[in-house]
Amino acid sequence: MSDDVSAFGIGSPESIEALQAIADLMYVHQVMPKPSQMSTIPSEDTALLTKRIAMSISGQWSLQVLGKAMTDKKLNLGIGVLPKFKTPVTTNFGEPVIVFDTERTKKYKAQVEEVYTYIMNPENSIDLIAGGLWMPNEEQWYTDAERIKRWMDNPVHPDEYKTAVIDYGLNHTKQNHSYYWEDMEAFMVINPELDQLWLGKKRAEDIVKNAIIPKLKKDKYLYE
Repeated sequence: MSDDVSAFGIGSPESIEALQAIADLMYVHQVMPKPSQMSTIPSEDTALLTKRIAMSISGQWSLQVLGKAMTDKKLNLGIGVLPKFKTPVTTNFGEPVIVFDTERTKKYKAQVEEVYTYIMNPENSIDLIAGGLWMPNEEQWYTDAERIKRWMDNPVHPDEYKTAVIDYGLNHTKQNHSYYWEDMEAFMVINPELDQLWLGKKRAEDIVKNAIIPKLKKDKYLYE
């Protein structure tokens, strides 16, 4: 999606190139498990410890288990950024915490605000953050040295976490469009078609140009 959510770019040469490059990791370079092989791979920490895999692309939550494996089972774990095509970019994603505007919340406005303020304050979940499960939700916890130390100075965070996650995230994060893109139903069209790519049955250009885009236009999900 474009930054102003006015254009959907899956048909661009860059998107097609990126999709095909991911599939090529499986079927050309053979360095990534195929869908049929995924069921035989054990849990992430076990797979790394037994050398079934050398790298895993995952979220912050994985660090809680992997960090424990570092201290308890001597897992030699490092963290790095993903390869880029032209521009370095990453994304963040989490569950939005909201309060519905109802008569009941209006009646108990003070209590609702107190609870909401409490659960959104990183100070009140610092153990989960320092333990690797969560990340702070306020920018000052990524820029203030003392705050960074409070949650990163923990064995579950490898030494390069500061540059690979905190600094990289501050400089190269793009907000996930699913927070404010209304036509999420479009993925009911996109994902089944992309399955043909992940299964190695069709190429990205064929799927995007001859299946996905025509269906999106037909269902009015494609912005012009």
